[in-house]
Amino acid sequence: ADRCCSLDGSQYYIDGTKSIRRAELLANCGEMPFKVIHLIRDGRAFCHSFLKNQSHLGGDLAKGIQRWAEYMKMVDVFQERFPEMMTRTISVIGDIRDKEKVNAVFKRYKPDIVFAAAAYKHVPLMESNPDEAVKVNLFGTYNLCSAANDNNTEKFINISTDKAVKPFSVMGRTKRIGEYIIQAFNNNSKTQYISVRFGNVLGSRGSVIPIFLDQIRKGGPVTVTHEDMKRYFMTIPEAVTLVLQAGLIGKGGEVMVLDMGEPILIKKIAEELIKLHNMEPGRDIEITYTGIRPGEKIFEEILTAEEGTNKTTHERVYVANSSTKYTLENINQLLSDFESAFKNGWNNEHIKQMIADALN
Repeated sequence: ADRCCSLDGSQYYIDGTKSIRRAELLANCGEMPFKVIHLIRDGRAFCHSFLKNQSHLGGDLAKGIQRWAEYMKMVDVFQERFPEMMTRTISVIGDIRDKEKVNAVFKRYKPDIVFAAAAYKHVPLMESNPDEAVKVNLFGTYNLCSAANDNNTEKFINISTDKAVKPFSVMGRTKRIGEYIIQAFNNNSKTQYISVRFGNVLGSRGSVIPIFLDQIRKGGPVTVTHEDMKRYFMTIPEAVTLVLQAGLIGKGGEVMVLDMGEPILIKKIAEELIKLHNMEPGRDIEITYTGIRPGEKIFEEILTAEEGTNKTTHERVYVANSSTKYTLENINQLLSDFESAFKNGWNNEHIKQMIADALN
């Protein structure tokens, strides 16, 4: 194959002859490969999961869960991506913004454990569509939390992001408020609500590597937003394993933080991919800088930048020392304010300001 990424994100095939593994790529970029610790299964602790497969991570998380799950319920259709899972999977099409549908699914299947991977995560698009970020990342999260509480779900794991740390973008700010929604429900429910915060996942939808490989295959140029742009990375298997481990460790109310290692220069990844094609950056393939897009930072904050962390029983999973900013009553009022804004006329700047004010 000219270019493809394996489902677990660990291997990329170049020109049908040469393959690179994450270990090689990150070692070339100055980052040593991670040690992956597998989740230990505790007896026959089956779980049912309910999630929206918005990304490769969501689907591969489902595959990881299936190793311990009796059967699963997933929103969205992914039979074509994971046909081997269909004998043990019940697929449901739905939208987390649809409160009635979410409630109906929870009422019917009574999930014990929920991994909530549904979110709008595209930073520039959310800058120009802040209302949709609010509807999915806030109202959608609330709907899932409410349904979990009403149906006696045992544990609810919210997939968060490094962009929720000192948030600068609409996406990051709405995901940070989403963490507050999780904590508010935890303080008013028997369900254990936990957030897991981590950075970019190699091989997930929108990952730079498939984009760069496609640009190289076409002869370039390879486009990087800024020459100093750095990001934290892990592979899908690492992310899945550590999310499952964090979900096991968490007892409710925590914001779990995954160790992402050291940040990597995006231009360094581009250069190494070009070299792995036996070409020289700048001579055979140009690297061009397109400029930072709306809502982006040159450097993402380290996941512990604001609060500091405490250690857990796992060497790569930590608990952030985060404070509970909102009560459930505060959350209800905040969402009511957004509903009023949507009904009474609004513009993007107004919604953005409301999002920013909610974190002040």
